[in-house]
Amino acid sequence: MSDQQNPYQAPQSDLSRPEMIEGGSIEATLAGNASLDVGVVMGEAWDRLKGSKRILLGGFLLIYLAMFVVIGGLGALLGLNNADPGKSILWQLIIQLLALAIIYPFMAGVVLTAARHMAGQPIAFADLFANYGNPAKLVGAGLLVQLLTMIGFVLFIIPGIYLSVAYVLTGALIAERKMGVWEAMEASRKIVTKHWLSVFLIGLVVGFAMVVSALFLAIPLIWTMPWGLLCLGVVYRNLAGVIAR
Repeated sequence: MSDQQNPYQAPQSDLSRPEMIEGGSIEATLAGNASLDVGVVMGEAWDRLKGSKRILLGGFLLIYLAMFVVIGGLGALLGLNNADPGKSILWQLIIQLLALAIIYPFMAGVVLTAARHMAGQPIAFADLFANYGNPAKLVGAGLLVQLLTMIGFVLFIIPGIYLSVAYVLTGALIAERKMGVWEAMEASRKIVTKHWLSVFLIGLVVGFAMVVSALFLAIPLIWTMPWGLLCLGVVYRNLAGVIAR
């Protein structure tokens, strides 16, 4: 009986099974085996707008409402306009930190949601806000990225432009892969650097589309904003891959 399976034994799962990655992978990108054609990325994102537009737009409306209520309300409550300069600067710093705590976990959720949609996975509105349970690493990463990017801009501008693009996937890597802050920053920098010009051009085109959309009463943003986010989702899917759910 010792070599026979016990019929009353609970089913065993293979906990050592590696996670399935859809799209590219960090290893493949570092090895030079990733593809990121600017036209293909933008075309694919436009073709996949259906099924994501309502979720992404709804998330941004809710987060901006939260920013307005929390930060605006706090500023009014503390009477910052009437405070002495020293206290005003201190409270402004506190409010900026609060804004980072709201924005960075949300943006990590946005990038992951967009990447999952572009990988053919089902997405839900709640996915956008899944990172608020433990936001410390995301906020810390946001602060460090801002600091290094600011230093880069002070040092002849070009390093700042490079870092602002290179660190674009940091938050999503922390949220999905549970990486440490510096580990995620370096992973983002290394894989984006392999296709830095393509990522920069995608961001440039998306930014231009946003500016033009704002000139027409912001109505085109209904399409251009989620499209731009899906472009970023394709970048993440192609360069880092998306864990299958």
